Amino acid sequence: MKGEIVFILVLLIFIMIIMGCSQATPPEPTVTPAPTAHPGKALVNSRCVGCHDISRVTNYRSDREGWELTVDRMILLGAELNDEQREQVIDYLAGMYPEE
Repeated sequence: MKGEIVFILVLLIFIMIIMGCSQATPPEPTVTPAPTAHPGKALVNSRCVGCHDISRVTNYRSDREGWELTVDRMILLGAELNDEQREQVIDYLAGMYPEE
């Protein structure tokens, strides 16, 4: 009987030691990817700034229709944008510089 109690106590101590040593590894921190820049931003910086200062763009505020008219006018004056790039520029400008 005494041997069984000693065996159970030793077994309990052994289990407690094993449980203490096998701590769960902490979860890896979640890495939030950096937001990707809107493709229209790069186009504005490369195509619009070639003819005038960026402050001319950033100081103008308009709704989407106003930005469409402005971008289309710039295309008529020589801004080189295909249809997809035109949409990207308008999306960017209408989102970043909306009418106040």
